[in-house]
Amino acid sequence: MIEVKIDLIPFGIHNAARPIGHIKIWNDGTGDAKIGNYGYEISDDYFEVIKEGEYKNFSREEGVFKLLKNILNKAF
Repeated sequence: MIEVKIDLIPFGIHNAARPIGHIKIWNDGTGDAKIGNYGYEISDDYFEVIKEGEYKNFSREEGVFKLLKNILNKAF
């Protein structure tokens, strides 16, 4: 599973950081060595799911940042 945690760090003070978003991406096990199929959940600062879905037929060679970008584009 891939987890992306988004924190707000006011004025760069890490002790004052607070979560404002969370993304979970997991492999659903139906792909192969070249193509991945994923499920995802995007949560707000209260960890309530605001978007969820599936992302199919992703070319694994494109990498994790392209996967994250594509999922965010699809969701919003």
